[in-house]
Amino acid sequence: MKIDFNRGWYFQNKGKKIPVNLPHDAMIHEERDRRTNNGNRSGYYPGGSYQYTKEFTLSEDISGKQILVRFEGAYGDTTVSVNGQELCRH
Repeated sequence: MKIDFNRGWYFQNKGKKIPVNLPHDAMIHEERDRRTNNGNRSGYYPGGSYQYTKEFTLSEDISGKQILVRFEGAYGDTTVSVNGQELCRH
């Protein structure tokens, strides 16, 4: 069984939870600055550390089975956690 996991995420921005669907570019919420260290390589966005969260419930028929979660396009220093347990880093 394959489930599209891209919908129903939240992006933390300046203390607000903003609903988003993936893929999503967090930097578009930043103010552009041509003096940023990244310069034109990041479109003059300063970049930063961003957090995405998603709440979901698994049905009982999945209980005890192996589950594979695949993320494509996770950028930079990425950590994936489930229920506070780190699963992997990129």
